[in-house]
Amino acid sequence: MKYCIGIDIGGTNMKGGLLDLEGKLLYSTVRRLSNEDKGREGIPVAVSELVDALLQEKQIPRGELAGVGLGAPGAIDVAAGVVTRSPNLPEWENFALRESLIAKLGMRVELENDVNAIARGEQWYLHGAGDRLGRCFVHGRQNLARRIRHGRGNRTYQHRPRRSALQLWK
Repeated sequence: MKYCIGIDIGGTNMKGGLLDLEGKLLYSTVRRLSNEDKGREGIPVAVSELVDALLQEKQIPRGELAGVGLGAPGAIDVAAGVVTRSPNLPEWENFALRESLIAKLGMRVELENDVNAIARGEQWYLHGAGDRLGRCFVHGRQNLARRIRHGRGNRTYQHRPRRSALQLWK
């Protein structure tokens, strides 16, 4: 297993990237989500098709894939793999998304809140560069600021409308 895929599910688009295990991005693509894609039955199919498209672009068999990491909007019970509430996708309330994707893909799937996934990625990137303190602020309909210090993150939720921005302080 030499590769992994990261996917960000949004309210209108789904973005995916194929990476090697060192974190080098090999290929990325964006797929617009239809209303059918956003449903409980549609999203596993849409994710599977995106995974196949990423692998086909580089002619990589599924057996070479270590797994899929997925960032989804809303409140996520990470341990259970359940979207408990999603303001962008109301059908997903108490949706066992991880199990649904494991059943469709037949491989390891990790699920996290989309903003927390961004912060974890930045943490991994900064830590690899020798920086042990980073801050990631993402502003959206539900503002979430995540502070990462020495591998531990503290979550702060605020509910104020803001324009979209991503800023990172090293």
